[in-house]
Formats: sequence, structure tokens, C-alpha cells
Amino acid sequence: MTPKIAFFDLDHTLIPMDSDYEWGVFTTALGWNDPDEFTRRNDTYYQHYKAGTLDIHDYVRFATAAIRRQGAIKSEAAHAQFMSTVIQKAIQPPMSSSPAP
Repeated sequence: MTPKIAFFDLDHTLIPMDSDYEWGVFTTALGWNDPDEFTRRNDTYYQHYKAGTLDIHDYVRFATAAIRRQGAIKSEAAHAQFMSTVIQKAIQPPMSSSPAP
């Protein structure tokens, strides 16, 4: 039997943010990007994303540039820190399943 897996986007469902955008903010705070240039480009990509006009290939090259420059060891450590300090703190508590009074 082949295992079945499901993928879904946590952004604006379980977490009240866009995690890709926040990852860029996080790596910029680490000093991995020029703050002004990165913020300008990231904001532009985000506007294209919301408008449905994003060139995904160009965005992926942009979004992964910092981790490619830093290498696997630094990137894995940064990812763990991002998950614990940004994502886990933003996860919404489960909604109560009890009926309303």
C-alpha cells in the first residue's frame, strides 16, 4: 500500500502571516541580505503574488539566494531558529469543538 500524504499551506490558516515573506525578514535580520534592497524586492514580489502575477521561477531564485550563499549548515541552523522563534510562536490555538451554549 502506498502511503498517502497531504500538503497544505499554513499561511493565514494555522499561522497569521505569510511564512515566505517572514523568512525574508528573518534572514535580513541575520544580516544575510542588504536590508533596503531585499525589502524593496521582497515587497514587490509579494505584491505580484497577491495580484496573481508572480514569476515563480524568478521569485524562487531571489528567495533562495541567501541560503545558497550561506550553505547548508548555517541555513539549517537558521531554519531551526526561525521555526522556534517565529513560526511556533505564531501557531494559532485549536478552536474549541464544543457546541455553543
